[in-house]
Amino acid sequence: MISKNSLTARSLTDIAYFIAAPNLILFASAFAYIHFFQGTADIYFFSSAAVLSIALSAAGGFMVSRNVTAPVTQLVAMAKKIQKGETDFAPPAGADEEIGYLQKSFISFSKVLGERELMKSTFSRYISDYIADEILTEDLATQFLAEYRNVTILFSDIRGFTTLSETLEPKDLFDVLNHYFDQMIDIVIKNNGVINKFIGDAIMVLYNAPRLCENADIMAIITAVEMNRRLAEFNLKHTRKYGVTLGIGVGINSGQVVAGNIGSEKRMEYTVIGDTVNVSSRLQSVAKAGEIVISENIFKSAQYVFELSDMGEIELKGKRQPLRVYKVAGELTYEKIKENLKSDDPEVLQLSLIALGRVEKLSLETDLMPLLKNGFEKIRFMALELIIEKFKAKAEECIMYVLQNDKSEFVKVFAIDKIGALGLSRFANFLAQQYLAANSLRLKGAVINCLYNLKEPRLKERIISQCAFENKQVMDEVKKYFEKYSKLDLYETLETMLSENASLVEQKLAVYLLCNLGLSTKAELLNKMFRDCRDDELRKLVVAAFLKIGSCRSVIFLLKNLNKFEKEILNNAYKVIAHLIGKYHAEEYKHDLSVQIQLDIIKSLILSSEGKNFEKLKVALIKNK
Repeated sequence: MISKNSLTARSLTDIAYFIAAPNLILFASAFAYIHFFQGTADIYFFSSAAVLSIALSAAGGFMVSRNVTAPVTQLVAMAKKIQKGETDFAPPAGADEEIGYLQKSFISFSKVLGERELMKSTFSRYISDYIADEILTEDLATQFLAEYRNVTILFSDIRGFTTLSETLEPKDLFDVLNHYFDQMIDIVIKNNGVINKFIGDAIMVLYNAPRLCENADIMAIITAVEMNRRLAEFNLKHTRKYGVTLGIGVGINSGQVVAGNIGSEKRMEYTVIGDTVNVSSRLQSVAKAGEIVISENIFKSAQYVFELSDMGEIELKGKRQPLRVYKVAGELTYEKIKENLKSDDPEVLQLSLIALGRVEKLSLETDLMPLLKNGFEKIRFMALELIIEKFKAKAEECIMYVLQNDKSEFVKVFAIDKIGALGLSRFANFLAQQYLAANSLRLKGAVINCLYNLKEPRLKERIISQCAFENKQVMDEVKKYFEKYSKLDLYETLETMLSENASLVEQKLAVYLLCNLGLSTKAELLNKMFRDCRDDELRKLVVAAFLKIGSCRSVIFLLKNLNKFEKEILNNAYKVIAHLIGKYHAEEYKHDLSVQIQLDIIKSLILSSEGKNFEKLKVALIKNK
């Protein structure tokens, strides 16, 4: 095992040898000469010898310095390669024991990273990227626990596949299918869907499980529309090559399912189970080539985005009662969309804005700018998003308008996030001066995250000079550790200060900073500390930070680990869960669809989880509805 003390001692010993040896020889000779011969006339000889000794010492020190620093420099170079994603390299030769150990450790670490990426790449060929990533990062015991979820399910199937398989040679058939799946998967991923499985030539796609998906019903229909368009392009090429034309039928339904892992220890599969799945599959079987058939559940939202035709009530296999179904007939007309935008219903307005975004030609002045003054904050948020997408040249002007005139923190935070995503560095000074000293943790945290994304070089300096701290002593402590980790950026500094190797003082200060800078985007850094912390004072700080900057994801983390907590930690977990659920049920978050989706997941996790620790939560949930 490498020892920092032994490495330091060894380096100092080597340097001492080089410096001391020639000087000892010189002084011994001088002493002997004076003692035995009482020599006084050879002062020039000894002066010259002294100069030579110093030169030899300097040369020796330089050689030792190079001997010590060169391998360390090589380690730094390795670390930079790993940071860039390079993992295939060998350690330099000639390193001695301790440095050699470090170099070998770096190589092992790089190989682990390389293997992880290879595993993810391999898994992703058979399951979705999202699930592959979760498998490689999440605790196996808490991965994809069974839960109730409201999901949208899309089934697509190639029409006339039996005839196709009889027409083509097996090699050609697989070539056509692989190219077809490649095109369809791209569209699914682009529209926030998750490929659940391939069933022969059929594809089953999930929306809102396991990944959250806003407007899941609409995203599923958009996927189906784009699949049919892409298939037309696909046929132009492959009809000439193989003499075949593909057509697909699509069925879409939404509702509650049980989602989670199913199988045995030898083979597990993430899937969804319930009547919603069966209906989706049956709707697909009704659809002819090129048709998209949807249930009445989907119709409720889809009518404000697409032109639909009523297919009447249809008897589906396995259903006692006939179900009313609809067919997607095309895009909603511009006139109909404008009419719907006069509604006072926020849900209708949101769906109508999605439809408006699908219109090719829009007017900034007449179609979108008036919506920045709409009474519903979600509509202003969506209008700004559309302006940024459709009118990039006017994006900065409209973002500034929102920051200066909109009273909603929700809308302002979105505008600030967009500044960071678009790389609009010219906003940096305005944001820092306007919001770093603000009382709102939400705005302050959003600005710091934005400045971080803009790669603001003076971010730590701005925080020290412009953010309000509890007192001068705290500010001095912050300044001290920012200087200590001056070569690290803000988030790297906080991660280092929260690491297991950091001192208790550093950990406490890092928790304080996360909390008082409103860095809710980094709240996950507190998860492990909440679970494993053994210091009472630090745990209190972590709980306080969770209460201030915790998100719905924090609640989900706590729920997934609830049965592992000891009694004292469990009481803190109950406190945080109750506080955050109440916080995100408040009026200011009611139009944040992402939050509402996560609240549904939290509810289903509580109701579907077993163990005595959940009984208290279930009673509270039922009592408070």
